[in-house]
Amino acid sequence: MTPLCYVVGTSWRDTEIGIRERLACPPSEIPTRLNQLTSNPCVSEALILSTCNRVEVLGIASESTLGAIRHTMDTLASVGGFSRSQVEPYLFKWDEMEAVRHTFSVASSLDSLVVGESQILGQLKQAFRQASEVGSAGVALEKLLNRAYRVAKRVRSETGLSKGAANVSSVAVDLAERIHGDLKGKSVAVVGAGKMSTLAVRHMRSAGVSHFVCINRSLARAEKLADRFGGVAREWKDLEKVIATTDVVITSTGSSEPVLLAKKMKRVMRSRRYEPLVVVDIAVPRDVETAAGEIDGLYLFNVDDLERVVAGNLAERQSAANDAQLIIDEELKNYSTSITSSATTPAVKALRHHFHSLAQPEVDKFRKRLLRASDDEQRAAILEDAVRRVTNKLLHAPTVALKNGDESLLKATQQLFEIAESENSDG
Repeated sequence: MTPLCYVVGTSWRDTEIGIRERLACPPSEIPTRLNQLTSNPCVSEALILSTCNRVEVLGIASESTLGAIRHTMDTLASVGGFSRSQVEPYLFKWDEMEAVRHTFSVASSLDSLVVGESQILGQLKQAFRQASEVGSAGVALEKLLNRAYRVAKRVRSETGLSKGAANVSSVAVDLAERIHGDLKGKSVAVVGAGKMSTLAVRHMRSAGVSHFVCINRSLARAEKLADRFGGVAREWKDLEKVIATTDVVITSTGSSEPVLLAKKMKRVMRSRRYEPLVVVDIAVPRDVETAAGEIDGLYLFNVDDLERVVAGNLAERQSAANDAQLIIDEELKNYSTSITSSATTPAVKALRHHFHSLAQPEVDKFRKRLLRASDDEQRAAILEDAVRRVTNKLLHAPTVALKNGDESLLKATQQLFEIAESENSDG
């Protein structure tokens, strides 16, 4: 029996950023949504994976995946202020082994915008930790994810998928290079001080950028990031002033509303006499108001725009991706076998115990007769009698069931005991 797991969500593959940002769950809201999911008896376990490129729920259904999927769609709809009918066209829905396959693909970064990137595995682990802390993740999800982690490890070690792999932050730097050319000597402002911003700074350093400014609502966090990479930290109130004197802006805050409004960016561009400014918004929800992209001299890119850049990335690693898919196919088969084996183990143990309880009294009885036997001929006759009596005891209940059963039971018995049809005839 396959596990009653399921996945409901949306990603960069199917849904534009305007929808994804409405469905995105900030870390502070995830506990509430997890409780909302598991408050319904049809969902026994759940986690929420919300990143810049995907929002999805991985869950375990109590009985049927159908009810769990419907409840999960309602929950995601409520996040974005949609009705279920409005949001459903944007959602993918997988259950049982297809959900397992999807989870393996996500963990292995085969389903990522940047195939081969390593961030998604850490994000998946964090999603499970958060769900465990809330109490919405249990043994079933833990077993599934441990297998997914193992698959991801195999993909990274046995294929070239991660060789030279980029991530969203490095692609953002690549975009800036396409507009400005060599970034050496350019000034860069990083808005936000989280993981994505840290990765962006690291890749800018690799690209030769020597001067960057970090701005964050928490000055302490901005200073920590700046100190780590030899940059400068500025207070949030200086945001507009800093952007006006920079060449590239990479923004990735956790704000639920845009922090760079079009009217602010108009003032910025006027003050810099419309000198080209590259703004790469890798936040979901977006940090930059859409209308800002219409201002002369301002080149605005969001995470959906990065897809064009990574198309070549996928082509270069297609062979490795094919190898990774073969690993996933193999691991999926192994996982299915392990689930089936696990489900049948109690029945096999019970059957062994039952047969032993029927046979053991006969063994005890005939042991005494064997001890009293005077020669080999008597002992052989006693053993034959013992085998016949044990066989009759073991087959009594199955024989009665077969006599009262139908053809399907007969065929199942033939298959179970590997009996050819010819053995059933008198000929």
